[in-house]
Amino acid sequence: MASNQQLIYTFYQSFKNKDYKAMQNCYADEAVFNDEVFVNLNAVVNRIKANFIFANGKIVRHTDNFNFYNWACQALGITGILLGWTSLVKNKVRKEGMKNLMDYIRA
Repeated sequence: MASNQQLIYTFYQSFKNKDYKAMQNCYADEAVFNDEVFVNLNAVVNRIKANFIFANGKIVRHTDNFNFYNWACQALGITGILLGWTSLVKNKVRKEGMKNLMDYIRA
């Protein structure tokens, strides 16, 4: 168990340091990640429940769960309050989040 705790610590330290290569090294090649959004919340308070499955000292499945509507209200202001519950907004945010992630990796 201690090695899994160390792996999670390393993962989140890498996230804090914006070191995607070190984060990537925590994952197995066949790892699956699920999240509501790929976006840097930049100090927006967001309560997340993270679930991990490990194999051979690597993360093989990582799922973060949080209330998308609450996030949308904080991150998008009036648009989030009025439309954050809709799949239209959620899909747009997911698409933009994926684009931002790919742009960051390419930089």
